[in-house]
Amino acid sequence: MPKFLNTIGEPTLGIAICSRCQTKRKLADLVDDGNIRNFKVCRKELSPGCWDNFDPFRLPAPPPDRMQLPFVRPDVDVAFLPDGLPPLLPPLQDE
Repeated sequence: MPKFLNTIGEPTLGIAICSRCQTKRKLADLVDDGNIRNFKVCRKELSPGCWDNFDPFRLPAPPPDRMQLPFVRPDVDVAFLPDGLPPLLPPLQDE
């Protein structure tokens, strides 16, 4: 059965169908969905089940944290002597 919608006094005279619940509504009663672009659904006040809250997991990941050390020591070459041998430490003397 057809449903008459009185659009007198509305900003537009348009009639539309909700993309989620498939009900006939005034065009002013439909809003964009929080997650899907160009998906017209009923306002939250009219039908709480139609409109979705914005899902923050759809946002891009935040940039990684910049880790900095509290102090930095200069690089010292400790690998090998010019002869190709590792440096030798004097033996520890027992006292």
